[in-house]
Amino acid sequence: MWPVSQQVSTGSTVTINCTVSGHPISAIEWMRNQHPLSLSRRVVLISRTVLHITTVEREDKGMYQCVARNDEDSAQGSAQLTIACEYTGIYQMIACL
Repeated sequence: MWPVSQQVSTGSTVTINCTVSGHPISAIEWMRNQHPLSLSRRVVLISRTVLHITTVEREDKGMYQCVARNDEDSAQGSAQLTIACEYTGIYQMIACL
C-alpha cells in the first residue's frame, strides 16, 4: 500500500492505494483497525484498490488495511493515517493531545 503513512489535517482529502499482483484476485477487503471498513459519502472506493476519504475527521485516524484473496492464498498491506494538530492556542493544544 502507498503511501505507507500519512499525516493530514482535519478537513483534507486522503487517497490510499492498494497495489495487488497475482492472478486471479477473487476479492479485496478493506479494513480499519482490523475491522471491516464502513463506507459512507466521505469514505468511498474509487476502485477496488483505491480508497478515497474526503473531509477527514479525527475519527478517521488509524491503520488501514487491504486484504487480497484468491482460492489459494491471501496477502495484505497496511497504511497508517494520523491527524495533525493545528495549534491556535493553549486550549486547542490540550484538546489535540
